[in-house]
Amino acid sequence: MEKFHKLISVVFHPILLPVAATLVFFMLNTHGIERSVQLKIIFMIAIGTYFVPVLMLVILKRRNLIQSLEVQTISERKIPVIFMTLLFFMLGKAFTKIPNLLFLSQLFLGCSLALSITYFLFIRKLKISLHMIGMASFIAFVMAYSIENHVNTTHFLAVLFMIAGIVAHARIKLKEHSLNEIFYGFTTGFITQFLLFGILWL
Repeated sequence: MEKFHKLISVVFHPILLPVAATLVFFMLNTHGIERSVQLKIIFMIAIGTYFVPVLMLVILKRRNLIQSLEVQTISERKIPVIFMTLLFFMLGKAFTKIPNLLFLSQLFLGCSLALSITYFLFIRKLKISLHMIGMASFIAFVMAYSIENHVNTTHFLAVLFMIAGIVAHARIKLKEHSLNEIFYGFTTGFITQFLLFGILWL
């Protein structure tokens, strides 16, 4: 079962969720953005939130600043978390200037805030789950979009909650996180998304 749990952790790695959430956003938002523009945005997000961070991790590993690409310890996570916090903030701010992408900016600004909280929790020696931050942010983003645009996403949200449970179980079984770290990660991701939703839309 350990291989299955590792597979789950890789497939639903938080570094992949920005692209997945953006794809869902474009599927739900069926008007106002041309397909060619959508593809360019998805490509830009994939480069910024996947390929660049992976390259950074490879460089950090070669310089012996991290032991593995999984960045398991708090000390190893500090530089990547700071980097992703700033990256998400810059993407979020950029999207606020594009009317049709204003709602998408919530996703990235919320994630930036969640990662900022994560970094400050490092001071208290608390390594909350980045996987759960990612899943909760995804779920809350879809819920917020549904509320604002009166779109029924009940079945999709049910699937996301089920996946979140499977991921949480896998992270605990792999002994990567305690139950508290899973809970704090999910709560942080969920609340920050709705906080940004309230600031931007209510």
